[in-house]
Amino acid sequence: MTRALRAGRRATPAGLALLGTACSASFGMPRGATEQGADIFRLWQIFFIAAIPVAGVVYGLIFWSVIRYRRRRSEDPAALGSQFRGNHRLELVYMGIPVLIVIGLFAASATVEVRVDRVSPHPDVVVNVEAYRWGWRFTYPG
Repeated sequence: MTRALRAGRRATPAGLALLGTACSASFGMPRGATEQGADIFRLWQIFFIAAIPVAGVVYGLIFWSVIRYRRRRSEDPAALGSQFRGNHRLELVYMGIPVLIVIGLFAASATVEVRVDRVSPHPDVVVNVEAYRWGWRFTYPG
């Protein structure tokens, strides 16, 4: 067994333990105390979950490109890499998928915004707000 493999076997439990400490359903956002806060919290979870596979694909492609297309010692340092033309289907896919993701996230955001900004026809409390130069005056009932 090689030294690197042994080191990797020792580091795996520590890495899993470290990753496990970051796991929670809140994804780093405090839970909302109001109905509107709960809606925003659920929207945050949707965005976070959508970001995980996107980040995985991006980081995976970066690491794959770095490993696959690195310069070999036997290659001429002044030589250019292999040149090729684009693949139209691939370009449509990697342009279309992000557009669909953005449309989906926009739809979720617009739905939550409508619910959060809804004004009640009979509010529990009416606060009168008066604006004047360099300040505000709030008048509460009672």
